[in-house]
Amino acid sequence: MKQLYIVLLFSFVLIDYLLAQSRGEIYREAYPEYVEKIADSYQTQLWREMISARKAHNISLHETLRAQYERDYSHAFSSAPSSPNDPFAIRPVQGQGFTGDWRDDDVTIYPGNVLEPSTTATKRNVRLAVDSLGNKYAAFMTSNGDTLLVYRSVDHGSTWSRIAEVFPGDETKWHSFDVFVTDSANTHKLGFAASRRVGTGPHGGEIFWLSMNSDGSGFWTQQIASRPAGRGLVNPAIVSDGYLYSPELTYWYVTYQNVDSSTGVGNAALAALSQNWGSSWLVATARSAYNDFDLDIDFTAGGNTIAVLLTNDLTVTNPNLRIRFVALSNFTGTWSQINPASTSDPEFGSVLVTNRQTNALLVMYTVTQSGNNNIGYAYNLTGSYVLSNWTVGQILAAGSNSESRVSVHCQEAEGLYRVAYVSSGPSRDTVIYTSSASLPSGFSDRTIVNADRNANTTIAPSAAGFRINAQTFDEGVVFIGAGSSGVFYDGSNLRANTPPLAFNLLNPPDGDTLTVNDTLRYQWERATDPDPGDTVRYALYRSSDGGSTWPMLIVTTDTSYSPPAGLVVGTYLWLVIATDGIAFTAGADTFSYVVTPAVSIRDRNAQSPPHYSLSQNYPNPLNPTTQIQYALPRESSVKLVVYNLLGQEVAKLIDAQQSAGYHEVAWNGRNTEGSTIGSGLYFYRIEARASDGNGTFMQMKKMLLLK
Repeated sequence: MKQLYIVLLFSFVLIDYLLAQSRGEIYREAYPEYVEKIADSYQTQLWREMISARKAHNISLHETLRAQYERDYSHAFSSAPSSPNDPFAIRPVQGQGFTGDWRDDDVTIYPGNVLEPSTTATKRNVRLAVDSLGNKYAAFMTSNGDTLLVYRSVDHGSTWSRIAEVFPGDETKWHSFDVFVTDSANTHKLGFAASRRVGTGPHGGEIFWLSMNSDGSGFWTQQIASRPAGRGLVNPAIVSDGYLYSPELTYWYVTYQNVDSSTGVGNAALAALSQNWGSSWLVATARSAYNDFDLDIDFTAGGNTIAVLLTNDLTVTNPNLRIRFVALSNFTGTWSQINPASTSDPEFGSVLVTNRQTNALLVMYTVTQSGNNNIGYAYNLTGSYVLSNWTVGQILAAGSNSESRVSVHCQEAEGLYRVAYVSSGPSRDTVIYTSSASLPSGFSDRTIVNADRNANTTIAPSAAGFRINAQTFDEGVVFIGAGSSGVFYDGSNLRANTPPLAFNLLNPPDGDTLTVNDTLRYQWERATDPDPGDTVRYALYRSSDGGSTWPMLIVTTDTSYSPPAGLVVGTYLWLVIATDGIAFTAGADTFSYVVTPAVSIRDRNAQSPPHYSLSQNYPNPLNPTTQIQYALPRESSVKLVVYNLLGQEVAKLIDAQQSAGYHEVAWNGRNTEGSTIGSGLYFYRIEARASDGNGTFMQMKKMLLLK
């Protein structure tokens, strides 16, 4: 009995010791001891002088010091040699891409399937990026991991063209990526951090820098760091400070995980820096010894402090967020830590953004509260890394649905926070957009993005703001459809928008008759858009089957269109829809016209017209002359008069007795006195009385005089 007691006592002591050790490890992870490494070496001094020169925007001195540092300390940089099996890209033929239905909110960028992230991978497999001119770029990986596709829109998301297809190399697959766009010399540069899988396990990733110009040209790649045996470098995030610095002083920053190639469990969060547009990389350890995931990276203090946001699950049931940060002048030294959302509730799926206008920091994440996922956030308005200066524990969305997969963007030149996340209900996943101009005031304008389709259940949407003109900014969201099928863009309901105002169709006028030899020119009024900076485009539709189908003839910013010569006999309907890329307005009417076989006036007069008729003048608008045709089934007394909008007679074209047949008269835009008249809308009216008293005909039509 005594021996049993001793065994039990020893067991309790051992368990208590192990628990104390576990609690101690959890405490050390959350509150690491900071030990400043004071480096007085010449290498450290040279690095700090170089950073000081950059901070002062001294291009010449910075370049001299940078070249010296790379020459003297080349061993500090990770620069793997190029290989024939490096990733490569091709540029598709111009025009390859997809456009949205003008009568639908969501624009289809890509109709195929995309890569689903694994359970240990980032949920960022579709990214929306913008350049300083307002052009948008959508990037994503195809479902089998064979291709990284890049699309561009130069018309606020109305249409998209594929500008690049990036392949990972032989016998490899893409694993994960991130993209950022910044200004470079005479162009915009797309920078990617991308991980490709090799044959060593599902997470055996090699990390690469990829870059291209805004049109997909100038593709270049460089391996950022060599992959250790049995490990994988995966789930990157990337950012550049090109908004603050000239191309000669621009730095790029990347963070990524070092994980077990089989399990995906990590043991280090790494950061890398390039001073020469990706040619070489200086790698630092943001944190080691823990499974840190959901990494994101940004910079504050004018690019002089680098921050890596991460999630840690040392306590598996209660993952928490950490920000690791370091002064750029001490990039490879000791990183500090704050815990912006360390509560008793699990937090994960985090993202980080800095407001370039105010230097404020915003962290957003998913938090599990009472078994339900909600969107939470924390922020600091001055860019401080002192936790007492932070506002923490804020809740953006706490509905009965499960809210997760949040993304955030703060347009560099504007400072508005734009957020997209997914609300998962019992039968539908809904993408939600919201925004904030002032974090203390919260978020507003919450809007459903995918009103007409279901969203993907694992991939996060991506929101971004973009420039319309010098004073105006807009926003958009890219998301994946249900079952990882289709990439869609929506910017249609994300802000208060006034559609183009009503407008009228002009030519051919309603009821017009043409022959197959006539020249057809569609014309309509210009639609006014009340929103400053909006560009109005017109879609012209025509039906030849009574309105059952409506093929689109053209999309244009002009107010006229001349189809190819050679009209076809038939009856046609036509209409025009004006859009500002967000909302649309149809023309006031749907007009019809008839195309008949070619018959000259002389040939037609060999026949007897079956009834009275008045044709639409042609051309219309007229400048300076136009032709008016009419038909008389019997000899008649005819008056053909032109009137202005006040009903006043302008010109009398015909006042005579005429024989049965087809007749034509020209008008030169002058009044009865022979003087030219002003531009505007006019009416012409025919009155015909049969000489035998068996018929009277009156009809009026509109015509437009332009000078």
